[in-house]
Amino acid sequence: MSLIFVIIGSIITILLAIPLLFFAANSQGAFYGILFALPLSCLFSAGIVIYYYLHGGTSASYLWYGLPWLLCLITAIALPK
Repeated sequence: MSLIFVIIGSIITILLAIPLLFFAANSQGAFYGILFALPLSCLFSAGIVIYYYLHGGTSASYLWYGLPWLLCLITAIALPK
């Protein structure tokens, strides 16, 4: 794992939390209880990647950056039409 990719990926993932908060609020997030779940998933995935970097993880740890995108996609699909 490269330090520069961990830093850039973590910054981008943390910055993604702001639009995801607005997305969750506009998609009736308070009703579904996901208002803070999407932004917290960004912090969680960045933290997991940093943890794996510090403890000698493999490049497969970068897949954790996809967690917020996956949750956002599931939320968008599951919204009532």
